[in-house]
Amino acid sequence: MDGKVAIITGGSEGIGYEAARLLAKKGASVVLVARNVEKLKRAVEGLGSGDHSYISADLSDVAQATRIIDETVGRYSRVDYLVNSAGMFLEKPTEDMSVSELDRVLRLNFNATAACSLEAVKKMIKQGSGAIVNLSSLAAFRDYPDELAYRASKQAVNSFTQLLGDEMASKGVQVYAVAPGSVDTPLLRKALEPKRAELEAFFKEKGSPMTLDEYFERILSPKDVALKIVDIIENPQAYSERVVQMKSYEF
Repeated sequence: MDGKVAIITGGSEGIGYEAARLLAKKGASVVLVARNVEKLKRAVEGLGSGDHSYISADLSDVAQATRIIDETVGRYSRVDYLVNSAGMFLEKPTEDMSVSELDRVLRLNFNATAACSLEAVKKMIKQGSGAIVNLSSLAAFRDYPDELAYRASKQAVNSFTQLLGDEMASKGVQVYAVAPGSVDTPLLRKALEPKRAELEAFFKEKGSPMTLDEYFERILSPKDVALKIVDIIENPQAYSERVVQMKSYEF
């Protein structure tokens, strides 16, 4: 991947950061995108040697997509890979959800992914090559209660990936999505930690007694998903489905 340039949204931690590390090790120059500047600085330092950088942006504002791509091309003259891993999770009964909460989830999980992809493909088509991997979720295929906004946003990502991928295939741009089950990310830990006692009682009731810490050890790691992302970038012909599902531990 020497000479290649990768943009990773949500790249300061979790799956995005692990994907960035793997791509950097393979020789790519990596641009990390997130909101928190201090986290971004630490993340770039963690990538080691190489011409890596960061862009601080609020991805819920779709106008930022143009800036991200333009700044990357302005510095590196190209963009070869885009990994859209920025996102948020909301677990809330549908009847208690506000329209603004729904909008917030859709803007970050879907609109940002679509906007960054659209801006990236314009550059990739001119180059004659490129690869985009979007982060979806198995939740899009499951009947999980109280996750309407999240599941809807990931279903939208799946449809967008399929449609854009079909259109771009003849133009040299590969577009895929990874849909993992539960992953031990800061996002998931933040959602589950407040419910530790409740969840551990639930595990016991279901015949799988374990602590929440043991649960985190059993599910997918961010690196597991990152390895799949990089494999898709390197070997897209090996995948017959545009949305690649990854099963995690289930009880």
